[in-house]
Amino acid sequence: MRRFLAIVAPILFLFFASSAFADGIDYTATSSISGSSFTFTFSLPSTLTSLDTAATVNFTEGSLNLTNLPATVVFFSAADKGLFNILVTIEGPDTFEFFGSQIYSGTGSGPFTLLPGTFPLSASLGYGDVMINGHTVANLVGGTVTATTATPEPTSLALLGSGLFAIGALRRKKRLS
Repeated sequence: MRRFLAIVAPILFLFFASSAFADGIDYTATSSISGSSFTFTFSLPSTLTSLDTAATVNFTEGSLNLTNLPATVVFFSAADKGLFNILVTIEGPDTFEFFGSQIYSGTGSGPFTLLPGTFPLSASLGYGDVMINGHTVANLVGGTVTATTATPEPTSLALLGSGLFAIGALRRKKRLS
């Protein structure tokens, strides 16, 4: 019975810890405006009930590094040129439009599942625009959007718990013999 518990307990611990995995997508959108490269990073849950969602974004351009900017991310269907808009206030109500492939699955009223992968900004659909105070001031030139599954931190805790359980089992076995 003890041997059975020594084998089954860590497996059960890992199983229950796996249900607590981070359920999200991390985004990195990189492009350039007039030769100046910039990057947006943000995270969203992997399943959305609306294609218009609030987010906190980080913006980097050269030495400029703005963090935790409140933003709205609006996803579009392939029929609407795909990808998303980032509506953020940097110097006014600014819009960054990223066009390319549709990066979610689901139709109608949802739910919508965000897809991981690398999505090029498509020249055939036109590059996005940068709008400041409602006026187009520049076009984005090239770039990619990379969506990766968020790193599941509970795995580390599961491994730690399994190790502690094994040490406890060995100490108990040593004490009983």
